[in-house]
Amino acid sequence: MVQKALQEDICEDYETGAYYISDIDKNTGQNVTPQKLYEKYLKNRRKILPYQWGVFVTAFAFRNLFLLGSCAGTWVYSDTDSCYGYEWDMQKLEAYNQRCKEKLLANGYGSVTHNGKEYWLGIAELDGKYSQFRVMGAKRYCGRSIKDGALHTTVAGVPKRGAMCLDDNIDNFTKGFIFPGSKTGKQTHTYFYVDEIYEDEQGNITGDSIDLSPCDYLLDAVTVEDWEKLFIEEIEVQTYEEQ
Repeated sequence: MVQKALQEDICEDYETGAYYISDIDKNTGQNVTPQKLYEKYLKNRRKILPYQWGVFVTAFAFRNLFLLGSCAGTWVYSDTDSCYGYEWDMQKLEAYNQRCKEKLLANGYGSVTHNGKEYWLGIAELDGKYSQFRVMGAKRYCGRSIKDGALHTTVAGVPKRGAMCLDDNIDNFTKGFIFPGSKTGKQTHTYFYVDEIYEDEQGNITGDSIDLSPCDYLLDAVTVEDWEKLFIEEIEVQTYEEQ
């Protein structure tokens, strides 16, 4: 709801491999100016909040995340809506939750009760306990739940059932491990474009189409750069020969 109002249309020149910002509207073929883009943004009824509100809310949520992480003796991993760690200071955590409730009440909001359970916006709740936990980067982590003793994975783009590919060994969750699409159900899209709609041998009316096929996922890790060496290392740049 609070995305950037003026979003650039970045295109690729397939002959040179270069990227450029297009100032032509794909639908009308007319030149696009910042003024026209902003007027179009204002007329979009789905855009109901100012962009700067989104900036403030994101910064405020980021601050809350750091306050929550400070309640752990060792802060292992966090995301936009979760925080993993151990040696938690439960008194400090309860004080954090209490402050969240007080802010809600001060602004005229309270809790919601559903099926006999009380829910408060923004407070931290225990998701589970783990005997093993490993992180490879953002949206890439694996843990063994104490509740059921099984490994559970969160890997962006890989279905949850991909955990079975680890053969119940968290050491397999490492850089270079491949989650096979035939087992995880992960699929890739292949687009087929035709000049005109036609009837195939089976009598099906066929046109532009998308093929879904199993796709493997290679687990990688975050590379920590040595910023002091950034300007002295040799960099290989891909170039395109002129046709």
